[in-house]
Amino acid sequence: MPAFGKMPSWTTSTRNTTASCTISTIVLRKLRA
Repeated sequence: MPAFGKMPSWTTSTRNTTASCTISTIVLRKLRA
């Protein structure tokens, strides 16, 4: 159970990291445009 309780936090952290990378990519594209 303890491991299961940690999963949501890990998933959220991963999603936040992915979102940050996506935003960074969009910003770079706008700067280059």
